[in-house]
Parts: sequence; C-alpha cells; structure tokens
Amino acid sequence: MSFPYEWKDMPDSYGTEEQRNARGPFYAVLMRIQANKGFFERAWKMQVRCTALFGPQVEETFLLIQRARRQMEVSAGMLFHEP
Repeated sequence: MSFPYEWKDMPDSYGTEEQRNARGPFYAVLMRIQANKGFFERAWKMQVRCTALFGPQVEETFLLIQRARRQMEVSAGMLFHEP
C-alpha cells in the first residue's frame, strides 16, 4: 500500500502523469527501502554477533530479513523501470 504523496518527488522524466501514477507505488517502495537503509545495515552487522551468541539457527532469521529486502528491492525496481 502506498499513497500519492510518497511519489510526488519522483522525477518528471518517468513519463506522463498516468505513467507516473502507475509507477508511483514501486517508486514509494524503493524510497522506503532507501529510507530504512540504516536498519538493514545494522541487522547485517548484528548477524555475526547474534549467531555466535545464539547459534546458527538465528543466522537464518537474519538471512530471511536480507533476502526479503533484496527481493522487494529487485521486484519494485524492475516494475518501476518497466515501460
């Protein structure tokens, strides 16, 4: 779910208003991921310490976080740039 105000700063070079509105939700997802980049970086750094403290099964949880972020980032990016 996204809202039009989330893509109001999208560059005008992404087509007509109709095309921009179609791409807007994907742009919003990409901007949300970028805005929370620090969270993902901290989680990546904590992964090693938590794995050492709590065991290898905890590592899988951290990997799921990173995989989910990457899958959403790639999917939104592909849909956003699709003409």
